[in-house]
Amino acid sequence: MRSNLAAWPLLAGSLLLVALTGCGYRIGTRQSTIAGVTIKTLAIPVARNRSLHPGAEVELTRALRLVIARNGALRLRAVASAEALLLSSVTNVQIATLATPVSPDGTLLLVQYRLTLTVDLRVVKRDTREPIWTMNGLQETADFLTGRLPVETEANSRWALQRAAERVAERAYRYIFSGL
Repeated sequence: MRSNLAAWPLLAGSLLLVALTGCGYRIGTRQSTIAGVTIKTLAIPVARNRSLHPGAEVELTRALRLVIARNGALRLRAVASAEALLLSSVTNVQIATLATPVSPDGTLLLVQYRLTLTVDLRVVKRDTREPIWTMNGLQETADFLTGRLPVETEANSRWALQRAAERVAERAYRYIFSGL
């Protein structure tokens, strides 16, 4: 009976360790190597918006922060305390008509649009601003439909921008951490 009681703390500790690792918790330090430079902390300041599309910088910044936090390769920090910065810039947001079906009587039925988001990205050392990794002209698209009301079309356009920003962020993460 005594030997079984002595095993409980070991068993409980093992189960806790397995549960925490399964939930995504990491034990130890997080760090990544980007283009041969080992980094533990990263800051992602709000992106610059050089496009004519208001709010595009907010969506890109949100998506980049989310993908880095979710993947857990690095700790996100404020600019003042990070080793490196992921600087981003929205260079263009283009909306093009894809299809305009017309009924037999000539009535416009539906319009489908394609939003194309183009961004420039750089990872730099915070102190020296020395570039570690750069990619210019990264593009992603998302399609959306018109709504019955202008506010619906605007909401669909905003959703397409969010989706394109998420796709850019996912691709950027893969490029940054794969050494491309």
